[in-house]
Amino acid sequence: MSEKIYYWSPIKHWEKLHNEVLIGEMRFTGILSEWFPDFYFMAQKGVKISELVERFSLGNVEETQKNIELMIKNRVLVSNILHPREVFSSQEKIFSNPYSNQIRFSKEELDKYMSEQLNRTHVAARSTEIQLETTDELPTIIKERRSCRQFEMEKHISFSKFSRFLSTLKQVREEKIYYHYASAGGLYPIDIFVYIKPKRIEII
Repeated sequence: MSEKIYYWSPIKHWEKLHNEVLIGEMRFTGILSEWFPDFYFMAQKGVKISELVERFSLGNVEETQKNIELMIKNRVLVSNILHPREVFSSQEKIFSNPYSNQIRFSKEELDKYMSEQLNRTHVAARSTEIQLETTDELPTIIKERRSCRQFEMEKHISFSKFSRFLSTLKQVREEKIYYHYASAGGLYPIDIFVYIKPKRIEII
């Protein structure tokens, strides 16, 4: 089995101060402070633990291994993709999250958060207000519109209808290339995924 390759975590900033190194929230003193900046440049490219031990042990292999293990434990050296929370943690210096992590577990905190979000306004909103005309005379097609919640469970959709439905999304090539449902900015989906329940469409 091949040895893991570790990388310097992109969210960990370091600074050398006299006889110590500050890495994120941690301070390292002693021999480790003499490793920098070489240690950082090696880890930034990706390195095996054995290579770090060979390069920096200077005869004291045990202490070197302990320091490296401490860095791995504190996610200074990483061998996998960072969790989203780790990635965005470095942005808290620019934008701090005013909401408690308890919104995931506490109904009261979640309700408070949702109430604030529902009543938020855009930062560029102006004080000028436009009073719209009010009327109860809406078109019948609007007032009587209902969401469909009844589905045909026994009768299969014909493969022909299904094919024609999906064909509306395809590229049309005539005098010029166009789409029936083009999107803003000229972007268009390359892959389309359709979830079909068993025995609902002929053949499929």
